[in-house]
Amino acid sequence: MDPEPSSPTIEFPQTIAPSLPQLPEPRQVEVDFASFSHQGRVRKNNEDHFLIARPGRTLEVIASNLPEGTAPGLFEQSGYVYMVADGLGGMAAGEYASMLALRACLASILKSDRWCFRPDRQTGPELIRRIRGYYHQIDEVLQQHARSRPELAGMATTLTAVFTTGADAVVAHVGDSRAYLLRGDRLQKMTNDHTIAQYLANTGMITHEEVATHARRHVLMNFAGGPAGGINPDVDPFQIADGDVLLLCTDGLTEMVDEPTIAQVLRGSTTAESATRELVDMALEQGGTDNVTVIVARYRVPFEPGPAWHLGWDHDVNVEL
Repeated sequence: MDPEPSSPTIEFPQTIAPSLPQLPEPRQVEVDFASFSHQGRVRKNNEDHFLIARPGRTLEVIASNLPEGTAPGLFEQSGYVYMVADGLGGMAAGEYASMLALRACLASILKSDRWCFRPDRQTGPELIRRIRGYYHQIDEVLQQHARSRPELAGMATTLTAVFTTGADAVVAHVGDSRAYLLRGDRLQKMTNDHTIAQYLANTGMITHEEVATHARRHVLMNFAGGPAGGINPDVDPFQIADGDVLLLCTDGLTEMVDEPTIAQVLRGSTTAESATRELVDMALEQGGTDNVTVIVARYRVPFEPGPAWHLGWDHDVNVEL
């Protein structure tokens, strides 16, 4: 009996190997973060809310007969979202407004059909436009609730958020809650307070030194839940460097603790937890006249970031809704 014919052996030419598609390497950063919120020593309730979220994407190869080492077992890529909101309004309306803003922002993110984990010259402007859209959606949600429930009339909130993926980041902001970046010995305020006093200083009608004691330093001009169509969020990209420390806070901190002291605490703390607790304790020791909320995130970037994707284009022109 003739033996059964054997299957032909296929030999892949060596020239195929260099042309195999390269799998992207996840650009992981290490983040030590902490958060704390306190109603203060005067207020009866806490109208501040905060949130830290970690969006991500994963791909896990469950089964395959690809040659060993040519497919990853598990690929993970993630970013971080930090948000603080300080509610405004009578009774419990302010507390409800800040809570609703964070919930509405999460809903907008989850409903988005595109999540960007590697922004570049093409996807970066789209990311900015999408974040601006989140703020307009939040504003509309607050207005709808205020119209449907008379007890919520006049409610509003500040909302300051930082979105990071790898070393790329975007800060978005309305109101007078702030975001800071400590790099080395320098503390940079990354947000501009949307108050009448700050507007007067920006337009040269008063000095910047006068803002801290001006009678209208708490009167907001730009916030979520204000007059219909009135919200105008500031949205700005930046890049995180190794050793950077992010701080997001409500004005319950910055009214009680000055910026040089804040910088000293962030520089001297070895953990985000210790920095957060020390800053809140300082605000309470100075009187704690308002709710105080603090988020601190310390970044370790174990790779050399590429060129900033946002350089070379004018996001104020190119990403209008």
